[in-house]
Amino acid sequence: MRKEIFIAIFIGLIFGLVITYGIYTANKAIITKQKGLNPTTTIIPTPTPEPEENLSINISEPKNNLVLTEPKTTILGSTKKNAVVAIMTEDNNYLIQADNNGYFTQEIDLIKGANFIQITATDLDNDKISETKTLSLVYSTELEGEGVSQ
Repeated sequence: MRKEIFIAIFIGLIFGLVITYGIYTANKAIITKQKGLNPTTTIIPTPTPEPEENLSINISEPKNNLVLTEPKTTILGSTKKNAVVAIMTEDNNYLIQADNNGYFTQEIDLIKGANFIQITATDLDNDKISETKTLSLVYSTELEGEGVSQ
């Protein structure tokens, strides 16, 4: 008989703890709902990144891989408006600013033979750098005065 009493007390204790835990959880949910808080749903705002404006460079003149007979040529191109354009040649560097429409022009000196010209645009407001365009030009004094025969 002692065994049955011990089992009944044990089952009653477990049953009481389960009911007590259920009441505790229900009270906590009601209080949280009254305060307007929902502990299971947390909304964390994520910042949306600004779309990056691409700084592209378009070179109008001269065309790449051109053979020239004059020691000077003019670089004509376009990029983002008011961007700073760096033109680096074999022996000189030029720093110019594109106009309000994004156009830029710069006369450069060429050395005899192959000339590799790098052109880079930078937006100083956002510190964005575009890809660097490279022009390959050849300045030859051997072709001066020669006509092209057909």
